[in-house]
Amino acid sequence: MLSVTESKLYEPTRRRQNSRGKPPSTKILSEAARLFWQKGYLGTSVDEIAKAANVNKAIIYYYFENKVDLLYQVMLSSMRELLALATPIVNSNMTPKEKFEKLILNHMEWRTSHIGLAGIAEVERKNLPPKDLQEYINMRDEYEMGFRRTLKEVIDSGGFRDLDPKLASFFTLGLLNSITRWYRPNGPLSPSDIASEACRFIFQGLEGNR
Repeated sequence: MLSVTESKLYEPTRRRQNSRGKPPSTKILSEAARLFWQKGYLGTSVDEIAKAANVNKAIIYYYFENKVDLLYQVMLSSMRELLALATPIVNSNMTPKEKFEKLILNHMEWRTSHIGLAGIAEVERKNLPPKDLQEYINMRDEYEMGFRRTLKEVIDSGGFRDLDPKLASFFTLGLLNSITRWYRPNGPLSPSDIASEACRFIFQGLEGNR
């Protein structure tokens, strides 16, 4: 497994770019993610994705091998974004507690602003071929390792009570990821409000009665 320090942000399998320097696949991936979340992977056709992205279906097959490749790339894009947010924090000179707080805040704010993208992997990863699923899992594990490493730093510095960093990171991310199932953009609390409350709740639990 790669360390967070050696984190490699994976690129899509094909990187042909248009004259403006932006991959046309970006719009396709965005619309595919939206439709997969709204209608489910099995309930979404390539024709529907092409129509939503305002491209000919042949363009989709130019950039992606098939519909399952679209799902694979959508799922990897979520992990690329999360790793891009987390890696600089984990490797920063902030105090361990500051790093852990920032990881929590960024994770929550990203998930509340990318509800569909954040939730697809949990619901649709069963539709990935084993090799693609394993690559996604490897990236997910790399991201989780950043939380675990930072938690260990906090525990070792006496900031939290003596806990197993692996279990503590699983509990933390389990709580954070549950937001996908209940968050509503039109709710009374803003994403930053929810992130702050989650951080306070987690810190209180990990600090305990030391």
